[in-house]
Amino acid sequence: MQRRSFLRLVGGGIILAVNPWSAHAQVNPAAPWQLAPSIQGDVRRQALAYAILAPNPHNRQPWMVDLRTPETVLLFCDPTRLLPQTDPFSRQIMIGLGAFIESFVIAASQSGRSVETTLFPDGFSETGIDGRPVAMMRLARTVPADPLFRHILSRRSTKAPYDMARVIPAGDLAAIIASPRSNLHAIRIETDPQAMTAIRGFMTRAGEIEVTTPRTWEESVNLMRIGQAEIAANPDGISIGGPMIETLLASGRINRTMMADTSSPAFRAGTERYTASIGATPAAIWYATDGNTRVDQIEAGRAWMRIALTAVEKGLCLHPMSQVLQEFPEMSKELAAFHAHVDVKAPARVQMLARIGYGPGVGPTPRWPLETRITAS
Repeated sequence: MQRRSFLRLVGGGIILAVNPWSAHAQVNPAAPWQLAPSIQGDVRRQALAYAILAPNPHNRQPWMVDLRTPETVLLFCDPTRLLPQTDPFSRQIMIGLGAFIESFVIAASQSGRSVETTLFPDGFSETGIDGRPVAMMRLARTVPADPLFRHILSRRSTKAPYDMARVIPAGDLAAIIASPRSNLHAIRIETDPQAMTAIRGFMTRAGEIEVTTPRTWEESVNLMRIGQAEIAANPDGISIGGPMIETLLASGRINRTMMADTSSPAFRAGTERYTASIGATPAAIWYATDGNTRVDQIEAGRAWMRIALTAVEKGLCLHPMSQVLQEFPEMSKELAAFHAHVDVKAPARVQMLARIGYGPGVGPTPRWPLETRITAS
């Protein structure tokens, strides 16, 4: 496909026209995690097999790549993967794309290649997503392998309760804080019990606002993949699976309509699990950039990837808590209050907030196969 045709499709939001997988194709949602080490040949494909495992909001996997130019990856944002209600300016989507870029750079280093990254080579919009590339990444000179690579396949977003009694060693906290290569405005890991009471309060209130605002909750419900069949058909969005879910599905005690009804037992069970996880949060990490430009957002995502991998190295779990940082109107008071609480003043912007601690092992988040993310090669 010619680049001009691809851009026309992106601009019109018809990305499925270039997707070789139908919306109902059954895939193994864990296969990309299992197959990444087996990809051979083209260094770009080897690195992309790991980049598609990067964390991203609501598991939207918003990346599409063009490989027609040798030694180069042209990265685009799939406009059908946006979150217009909870992420109206696509700030979180950009953070996810930044994590993708950093994962690609880290993985390419395993083949001894550095990556020259040009962000927004054709310009960009500060308020929306259009058909222009987000980044052009060229393989370049030889570099040493990045030691964080060995943790990519083990990285998870662990949403379960954490161990409230186990203290995180100061040296591990320092290593995580020092891990980003981006120049951040501020970064902090809060462990003080009194301070954590306040932060858990922000997490709780923001979560309540998101689920009680009809259009934002509807956005999440529409992206839920409930049960093995739905997850296999669409390995993106919010996967809700496991033996208990299959039992509830079979007995008719859970479905998307019930999850949308905030008075239903299914909804209450979900909010109780969410509340329990927040209550078992011994520490939190947050960081801010100097501004909130598209470049700041990409750099925030690159920083998050390194933080997440360093956390894995130290045996720690992370769970992004983005609700209080969202820009829809109903969240504006909590967003401003949180910035005031952590003493971050405009134009600086807090980009990420997450739970951090020791938690249980969990499985990988579903992913679309690599080939579905390549538009041309």
